[in-house]
Amino acid sequence: MIEPPRPIRPSGASEPDEEKDSEEAQSPPSREKPSGEASPAPVRKNAPDEAASTSLPSVRDLMGDPRSEPEPEGAGERAFEVRGREWTARVIGSRKSGAPGDAGAPLLLVRFMPTGGEGGALEGWVVSLDLERVGDHALADALKRARPARD
Repeated sequence: MIEPPRPIRPSGASEPDEEKDSEEAQSPPSREKPSGEASPAPVRKNAPDEAASTSLPSVRDLMGDPRSEPEPEGAGERAFEVRGREWTARVIGSRKSGAPGDAGAPLLLVRFMPTGGEGGALEGWVVSLDLERVGDHALADALKRARPARD
């Protein structure tokens, strides 16, 4: 008959109703290194000042200010409606997503202004080459995620 495996217990813990054999209670034999064998190098932990000096730059630092680049051709301005309210979307900058060297997606920084001057302007990102290719539903989604405009 095959017996089920015994549960693993931490060293030094005894199983209930069983006594340890005298050879189990002995400590494991020590490993002595033959002369001439080098010991492994100790693991080095990062000191707090080393960890701070190796931090990565922020996304904002890598991308720079999108307003500093010229407005893409044909980006322009366009009106759309969300829940019965008229909005005007105008491209104020552009970038590409991703890291330098990869294709990345084209991004437009759009300023959303309520028609009639009711309320403040908002800014948000839209994935597109130009504003005319962006559907009203995508502009409405970008408007939901938009933040107050920086002037």
